[in-house]
Amino acid sequence: MIMILKWIFDRVVSLLGLAVWYNDNVIYPDKVRLNCYYYRHYSFIKDIQMILCTVLGKKMMYAGEMI
Repeated sequence: MIMILKWIFDRVVSLLGLAVWYNDNVIYPDKVRLNCYYYRHYSFIKDIQMILCTVLGKKMMYAGEMI
């Protein structure tokens, strides 16, 4: 029984390590890129458009990509 629990624990820890790697190497750089774009191209109208799209569940073009 203890061997099975150890095996499960080892698998969960390895998955968490993968999650940290994915966050550090994929999600975080993309968030920084979008935040920098937002900072350089701030627009009150674009903010209102984002809020409306979020509330209505619509997509919009932002930073050259569909969000």
